[in-house]
Amino acid sequence: MLGYTSEEIQGKIAHALFLAKKEEVKTFEKNNALREKGKGSVYELTLQRKDGILITSVISGAPVFDLQGNVKGSVGIHWDVTKIRSMEKTMLEQEVRKEQELAEARLQAEDQQRYEIGQDLHDGVGQMLVYINMYIGMLKSKGTLTKKELTALEKALQNTIDQVRTLSRLLAPPELKDIGLRESIRELINSCAVMKKPTFTLEIYSPQEDYNLNLSKKRMIYRVVQELLNNTFKHAEADHVTLTLHFDKKNFYLVYEDDGRGFDLQNIRKGIGLDSIQSRIKFHQGALEIKSELGKGSITRISIPIE
Repeated sequence: MLGYTSEEIQGKIAHALFLAKKEEVKTFEKNNALREKGKGSVYELTLQRKDGILITSVISGAPVFDLQGNVKGSVGIHWDVTKIRSMEKTMLEQEVRKEQELAEARLQAEDQQRYEIGQDLHDGVGQMLVYINMYIGMLKSKGTLTKKELTALEKALQNTIDQVRTLSRLLAPPELKDIGLRESIRELINSCAVMKKPTFTLEIYSPQEDYNLNLSKKRMIYRVVQELLNNTFKHAEADHVTLTLHFDKKNFYLVYEDDGRGFDLQNIRKGIGLDSIQSRIKFHQGALEIKSELGKGSITRISIPIE
C-alpha cells in the first residue's frame, strides 16, 4: 500500500517512517498505548507513501499476547480510504454550495417581494386611498354625495380591501404543518380569485395524498406557486390560469398554465423570481420545464421526487 518492500521497513520505527502529519503522532501514540494495555482500537491517519504521495488510512489494531497473557506486540489491518474521503469531501462541498445558492435565492426573492409589495402599496392601495380621500373632500364641500358617487366610493373601498387581503396573504401565508399543502394552495388561489382577471382553475390531488412530501418540500412548492402567481399578475395579462398538482408513486408534479401574452424564451432576461424558482427546485433534485411563445401564453412544469 505504501510502496516499500519488507526489507525496507524491517527494524524501522513505524510512525517515524510513515506518518505525514506531526499533529497525528499523538493519535498514533494514544492507540499504541491502548494496545500495550491489551485493548484494540480503530482510528484514522494520514500516511506518506515511499514516492511522497499522501494517503488516508483507516487502521484496525489489536494486541498480540504470549502464553502468559502478556502483550508481546500488535497486529493491524490498514485500509486505503483516500478516494472515499475525497468523494465525501466533494459531496459535502456540493451540499454546502447548494445550501448557499438556496439561501442566496431566498434572500433575493425576499428583497424582490418587499420591493414589489412596496410598489403595490404605492401604486394600488395608495392611489385608491387618495381617490377615497378626494371623495371625502367632496363630501365635506358639498355636504352630500349622489347615489352614483356613493357607489363609486363603495367600489373603491372594496377594491382597497381586496388588495390589502391579497397582500396580507402573500406576507403571512398559512402554516403548512397545520393545514397541509393542499389546503394552503386552495386558500392562496381563493384569495387571488377576488380579482376579475385572471380567473383560475385548480385541479389538485386528494387530501389523503398530502402527506407524501416533507415539510421543506411543501414550503418550497408553496413559494414557487406564489412566485408564478406574482409573475402572472405583473407580466402575463392573462384571462385564465390553470394550476394542476398531482402525485405518482415516485414524484410530485405541478403544472401551471396561463393564456397571457407569453414571452420569447431565447431573449427573456432571467429575473430574480425565475432564479429563485430554479434554485429551489434544483436544491430538491427536481426538474423544471418552461414553454412559452409570444401571444400564446406559457406553461411551467415541475417535478419533485417524493423521497
